[in-house]
Amino acid sequence: MANLSALTALLVYFGWRRSKTQAQALGIDESLFSMTTQEYVLRSVGPVFGLLALLGVAGFAWLWIDHGITRMIGGRPHAVRWLSRILATVWPIPLTLAYVAAFRWSAQGYVAFPLSIAAGLLLLLYRAHLNREYTGREQSHYDLLRGLIALGTAACLFWSASNYAEVQGDSLARDFADQLSGQVGVVVYSTNPLHIDAPGVRTEVVGPDQTAFRYRYSGLRMMDRRGGKYFLVPADWTLTRGVVIVLPDDNRIRLEFVRS
Repeated sequence: MANLSALTALLVYFGWRRSKTQAQALGIDESLFSMTTQEYVLRSVGPVFGLLALLGVAGFAWLWIDHGITRMIGGRPHAVRWLSRILATVWPIPLTLAYVAAFRWSAQGYVAFPLSIAAGLLLLLYRAHLNREYTGREQSHYDLLRGLIALGTAACLFWSASNYAEVQGDSLARDFADQLSGQVGVVVYSTNPLHIDAPGVRTEVVGPDQTAFRYRYSGLRMMDRRGGKYFLVPADWTLTRGVVIVLPDDNRIRLEFVRS
């Protein structure tokens, strides 16, 4: 039950973090989406389980490596000491590689950096484990070290998931902007003036005073519909220029969707 609660919390946080980053890139506040906990979870399942699957593969790979190391050292103290010296030297390497990779692949490096810290911590723990198991020396602080590294590793995994959510949110916003011309066109009819003052949006009065939906607004594209609200943008909207129009989904407004 505790594991399920932790996974649910991770899914909710990932969904919220991704939506917040996406909203910021689009120029609106995330709270306007009025997303529920279920929506956060459903939007997070694919990316989070992909990340967990990757960690699972890494775990199985490490078990295979550990089996090979155990057979190689064969309980020989000098081999353990030799391997312990190597681990004491190489544990910062994952951190260095992630730092260098960030200059070449910024998004991947941003996600991998916390994981590299976790990898370094686990290498230190493995070194302590080898010394404890094969040298016959009891380490009084081993349990404390194991607990601290477990806590640090969990924090790094959560940190990496948060960074991954930011990368995903920013990517979704950029994809929307790049594919704006292919988004569904929207024509809005309203009973009262909406006072939409955005570049590229055309306002027309289409009937006499008695007409139910007298005001017509065209030149809009559909962004999303969440929380009982429509999110629309002008057809020439960009991430750096333009406004997002938020309209309530009620009987005072009628929307027509047109092909691009």
